Amino acid sequence: MESQLYERLRFMASNPRAAYDTLWKNIDQLGARINSSNLSTSFQHRLTKDDLKAFLQQAGAMLAPSINIEEIRASFASTSAIGRSWQRSIAGQCINRSIVSELFEVINDGKRTILLTGFPGSGKTCAILAMQEALEQRVKDCSDLVPLFVQAREFADLATEQERKALGFDVSTFFWTQC
Repeated sequence: MESQLYERLRFMASNPRAAYDTLWKNIDQLGARINSSNLSTSFQHRLTKDDLKAFLQQAGAMLAPSINIEEIRASFASTSAIGRSWQRSIAGQCINRSIVSELFEVINDGKRTILLTGFPGSGKTCAILAMQEALEQRVKDCSDLVPLFVQAREFADLATEQERKALGFDVSTFFWTQC
């Protein structure tokens, strides 16, 4: 039964193991009529949907519908195209930046978060665009990679989610469960 519940949670929650563990713990405590500190009898006899959602959030999981990977790729490609028309050559020559190879080393070392900083005009956007293009080439050989480029300045003045969606940035697509 545990494996069946875990499989069901894989299609409903962003972190199925954490979701299973927290739901199991809280339902078990409800049945035992103890609170989370295990010191006194709980007066709560049932859990609401909001209670369950709160438990999931505290555990680092969230309810997220499963989305087809091809839909995600298409959405990412569409979003990544926004703001990419950027002049990256001088007199028809592209300048190779050593930072691009350094970024690849960091990615290959398994780092999941990278912060690239620099003064205005120092080439951050050009370096990131070069990385994006290289990652898009890698996708052809590595299907578990889904690169995404977001040019934040394109969305900076948009106040609502509807405005961002109209421009092509649908945040709901980015909350999906892993296959």
